[in-house]
Amino acid sequence: VKPNATLNDAQEAILANMNKIYIIGGEGAVSASYEKELRMYGNVERVYGASRYDTSVAVANTFFDNVDTAVVASGKNFPDGLCGGPLAAAMNAPLILTADGKTNAAADYMREENVKSGYALGGTGALSDSTIVQVFRLNNASGILSK
Repeated sequence: VKPNATLNDAQEAILANMNKIYIIGGEGAVSASYEKELRMYGNVERVYGASRYDTSVAVANTFFDNVDTAVVASGKNFPDGLCGGPLAAAMNAPLILTADGKTNAAADYMREENVKSGYALGGTGALSDSTIVQVFRLNNASGILSK
């Protein structure tokens, strides 16, 4: 959504048939004015974290139970995550954002959920082997299979 805009006719038509609406992201991503407008159409729940990495974990915690597989993508460049969304959905797995030097949220989630397997999207330019090792709690990079 665009900052400080209002819902358009197409959005309103879709919302007219909903009773539960989720906003993904904090007020910096989706303004409070949008939230107020959405409340006219049903119950609204905002799912967010302190960063995009924390938000992806909040989404996973909200929509997924008993996770054993996760899909990981770079939170710095959107194409891998955007393309990986359908893959994650098809696998009934969460899409977790991470980045080199920003692994805490993803690694904590994987540990807390006891995730046993996963897919990292993009090459080493998107996510380094050391990031994948940290996120999936591997002993070393030899456990990473490339496709």
